[in-house]
Amino acid sequence: MSGAGRRPRTLVLRAPTERALVDLSEREAGRPLTYDEVGVSLEDGVVPPGWNESVAVAALGAGDDVWERARRGLDTWAAHRGARIRVAPPSPVLEEGTVVALAVHLRVAAIVATCRIVRVVDEPDRYGFAYGTLPLHPEQGEESFLVQRAANGAVTFRARSVARPVQPFARLAPPVARLMIAGYTRLYARGMREYVRR
Repeated sequence: MSGAGRRPRTLVLRAPTERALVDLSEREAGRPLTYDEVGVSLEDGVVPPGWNESVAVAALGAGDDVWERARRGLDTWAAHRGARIRVAPPSPVLEEGTVVALAVHLRVAAIVATCRIVRVVDEPDRYGFAYGTLPLHPEQGEESFLVQRAANGAVTFRARSVARPVQPFARLAPPVARLMIAGYTRLYARGMREYVRR
């Protein structure tokens, strides 16, 4: 993804191998978050000035089986896999401090990014996590992925992104970057819905 001694790039011409992504997640583990508003994606209605918000919600069904399957979907990163985003290491543990490398394949290139899990939610009727951006990321901010169970047993999934573009290619075309984030937020919801209904 980069030559020796150079920082990796977020936009690459060739898709990275799984080994390269794992190495990247390990190399980036000590890097600081690129924003101060930790937990912002879990705070409804909070959007820092100049940042963008994208939210997608999916009804997953009802009952204990649906709830357990939805929880397992988050544990196995089903939302990301359903959105065709590669995650490394292959089965990251949902705990604060876990660093992941992500790869999104475009037609002629790939976007590579790293994030750190900053919050884990594990309540009787609310489960999920939020991760924040590290320096190797085209945006600055946070995404959260939650499943929630209502009093009537209905289970929903919500993906929420609160971020702003920082890499040159993302800043040069903000509307395109916003559309891409919104598109992937919807794909996360579709991926979870498909996983739970299998």
